[in-house]
Amino acid sequence: MDKLLMPHAELPLVNLCFLSSALSKGTTFSRPSSGQRVNGLGLLETVVSNKPRFAFDPVGLSVLGVMVEPQRTNYHPRSWKISQWASNNGVATDGVYISPDGTQDASQIVTAAALQGRYRSVSGLTPSTYYAVSGFVKVFAGATTIKVGTETTEDLSSNGSITVNAETGAVVAQGSKVYNVYTVLLPNGWVYFRYKVKTGAAQTSVNFLAYSVVGASTFSIWGAQIEAGAQATSYIPTDGSVVTRAADQLSFTIPNGVSTLRCAFDDNSTQDVAVSAGAYTIPTILNRTIIKRLYSV
Repeated sequence: MDKLLMPHAELPLVNLCFLSSALSKGTTFSRPSSGQRVNGLGLLETVVSNKPRFAFDPVGLSVLGVMVEPQRTNYHPRSWKISQWASNNGVATDGVYISPDGTQDASQIVTAAALQGRYRSVSGLTPSTYYAVSGFVKVFAGATTIKVGTETTEDLSSNGSITVNAETGAVVAQGSKVYNVYTVLLPNGWVYFRYKVKTGAAQTSVNFLAYSVVGASTFSIWGAQIEAGAQATSYIPTDGSVVTRAADQLSFTIPNGVSTLRCAFDDNSTQDVAVSAGAYTIPTILNRTIIKRLYSV
């Protein structure tokens, strides 16, 4: 059943399921900006403001739950138009390939030798702060090993990037100041990557790079993102300036007799939250940002 108040004593007083791509009766939602999700076709999709986002597994295409994300800012000002990145002997042409959102807006980068590509300075960062780095990479010809991510980290060394095999999604190497690396090869051939780094004590900018590692290559990077926080959230497109996505606000009323809610997340982990009767908004600082079920215990 998918009801807010359950009539039977043996069932939880609060029992919200988010696997039907619809909100339960008695819940309200707001988000004063658009936001991205993976839809049932495995494509990134823009959801308009004040509409909940139900996320799907990009590989299995099953619904994972509702997204409850905090406010985040993508500090990378050019997330997809790579011709606007600086060149290190990498020739960039925009709009050549189909990107993870299904449109032809992914750029082509062509290199003639190892350690060539494109990079972009990202400024406005806060010193001694964790940042989540994420994006998508795909190889179309030539060398398949691509170095992506940030060039400098907390010790101001070049230890903030990762090297991936863009055919398999495997991590070939990672900097000593890179944490919590995750990659996945998507059915459309793009590799999604994410990890976290920490800025140095006086550091306010980084270079976000995309280089071929072992030789000539034709490849693409798309969806470059740097956001303050230890956990990467959904993609925030930018085209010339930083962009902020507002927080998801999912609210309902806690009935009398409920003091603990259990959140069941998309990975089947759970987290208990202390609550009291009355108006309640799901916090955006939970362990994960996709909730499949919420119930009282």
